[in-house]
Amino acid sequence: MDPQAPRRLLHHLLVLNSRKARLSFVKVVEYQRRGVVHVHAVIRLDGPDGACSPAPPELQLQQLLLAIRSAVSRAQAPIAGGETIARWGRQIDLRPLPEEETVKRAIAAYLAKYATKSTDNGGRLDHPLRHDDLDRLDLPAHLRRLVLTAWELGAMPELARLRLRAWAHTLGFPGHWVTKSRRYSTTFRELRAARSEWRSGRHPCEDEDDEQLVRAAEWRFAGRGWSNPGDQWLAETAARNHAEMLRVAREERRGQPARKEDDQ
Repeated sequence: MDPQAPRRLLHHLLVLNSRKARLSFVKVVEYQRRGVVHVHAVIRLDGPDGACSPAPPELQLQQLLLAIRSAVSRAQAPIAGGETIARWGRQIDLRPLPEEETVKRAIAAYLAKYATKSTDNGGRLDHPLRHDDLDRLDLPAHLRRLVLTAWELGAMPELARLRLRAWAHTLGFPGHWVTKSRRYSTTFRELRAARSEWRSGRHPCEDEDDEQLVRAAEWRFAGRGWSNPGDQWLAETAARNHAEMLRVAREERRGQPARKEDDQ
């Protein structure tokens, strides 16, 4: 499906153009344990100059709500190039949002929580998986099957372009958790610049020759790895003990007698 199709449909249903009004949005993806994608979106109708100008009075709230419902019901995409079509479900909840500053902050906090929300309670799927991780995935049966299916499909040459193994920890979903239109709000670049300016202004140094001022003009590789064989042995022993405790706990939950590693 063309990613711009829903927006074009909304513009058509609302009879919008850049000289009359602008439509902007921010959305976050919630990828649930059962493999269903929930999208939480804030859609705003502005005047021709963006957020600083009100929308034309002839464009009412009910028109926007009806246009969104119609766009959702018409959106579709083919699955793997076959005849099967994917559509959004019937669960659509539209809520008008007031303009109070406290509400705006609450919306930002609500959307931001998905930056740290994990698909599973233990955080095992918070990072890309390696082949050695598959045997240690302590997940609910359905979620584990989704992960393994993405991994198995990732080995098929005809699906190599999808890089499913790289995204097996997100059940094959490669998208970013947040996307927005350009005119909705600020950008990450502007935020980084503001953060850098704020940090540099916290401790201004009037004297360039101040001995406490340290300038790092370049980075040099200092090395990596263990400083001595003893540290390596301690780390590897701790890792083995941790893996053994996880294995014993899994077997106890399954009602199986715990076996020592040496007995296997």
